[in-house]
Amino acid sequence: LGEYVGQEGKPQKLRVSCEAPGDGDPFQGLLSGVAQMKDMVMMKMMQKMKITLITELTSMDHLQNGQHRLNNSLHDI
Repeated sequence: LGEYVGQEGKPQKLRVSCEAPGDGDPFQGLLSGVAQMKDMVMMKMMQKMKITLITELTSMDHLQNGQHRLNNSLHDI
């Protein structure tokens, strides 16, 4: 079980297996688990960044469309 602080400052928990397969080296299993956790954290952070970017771009598009309509209305006066 691992824990990290997300972008909102809230603790996030991750669970991955750190067991070595068969008679494998337990240290290798731990390294593999840590690598999986790193990948999961990066993937979650990228997803949140994408959502934030899409939200910002959508907001900007709405503002630009509103400004365009306002300019057209003022032009018609």
